[in-house]
Amino acid sequence: MNDIILFSSVTHSEGGGIYRAHLDNEGKLTPYTYVPADQPQYGAVSGGRIFFTLRAPFPGSKLGGLSYLPLNFGNGDKISAPINLCGLIACHIAVQDNDIYTANYSSGSCSHAKIEGDSLRLVKVVSHNGKGPNAARQEMAHTHHALVTPDGRYVIFTDLGIDRLVVYDRSLNPVGEVTLAPGLGPRHTAFSNDGRYAFVITELGCTIESFEYSDGSFTHIASYDLLPAGYTERDKSYGCALRLSKDGSRLYVCTRYIDTVSVFEVDGGDLREIQRIECGGSWPRDINLTLDGKFLISANQRENTITVFAIENNGLIKRCPGELIMKEPLNIICL
Repeated sequence: MNDIILFSSVTHSEGGGIYRAHLDNEGKLTPYTYVPADQPQYGAVSGGRIFFTLRAPFPGSKLGGLSYLPLNFGNGDKISAPINLCGLIACHIAVQDNDIYTANYSSGSCSHAKIEGDSLRLVKVVSHNGKGPNAARQEMAHTHHALVTPDGRYVIFTDLGIDRLVVYDRSLNPVGEVTLAPGLGPRHTAFSNDGRYAFVITELGCTIESFEYSDGSFTHIASYDLLPAGYTERDKSYGCALRLSKDGSRLYVCTRYIDTVSVFEVDGGDLREIQRIECGGSWPRDINLTLDGKFLISANQRENTITVFAIENNGLIKRCPGELIMKEPLNIICL
């Protein structure tokens, strides 16, 4: 039995909020606790709490917020009073020690907050500048993902709007950056288990870019296409989330519009696609793997469904019967 945290990204009046569900051995999800919240985006677990971003929790303002819940929350609990992140559409979040980092997509900025007992305090906000060749999507910087490096020394912000990974120290002082091919629009970054390699999924290019990593620096290795040869609707498809298996041997990736999950065999910084399968719904916004390595879960935002796949011994996935109905599921956390 696995416990799963699910974020429904609509307003609380529409059923939006944070759900906790059981996942049984047959792949069936059953929600059992719920806390309402307005448009929760993405979260991370640390120190017995779930920290998460909210799209626009302040009356009369579009600025994003940061809040938390106890990990063992029950029905009737309430989220903490959010703090203002001073950025628009606060999305992905990384928590390390008492530091919280968030990527503010629509303002192209990065926020650093501190955990101080039961309180949260905003410490610093830095902004990116520039644009990319895609006039519709890269008219300005769009920070999308925050990730602390495996050695705990740096924070990587993946910026879709300027085709860069920007590296900061833990106090958000700039350290360096790596530029991807123009127009790829990087979205998420993940590190190999040994910390020697990084994999970046690009939203606009629908590729995985692999890098060798060392002490805040990235060296490009190769690019891997997420779309089949001859596919004619590339401009409508978007790479989304990527997750590495616990043993590091498989990389799982979802792609929207074409609505697939791809499985790659991992050999150091080299990848080989071994499966591409329909996600079971429309617009897979997030995928995640259960901690026991037995299931993959897909949040299909536009179809309002969550589907489950069994992971076989060879790392390939097979759809489990049924689905869970939830309005605009956006993020999955496996406990």
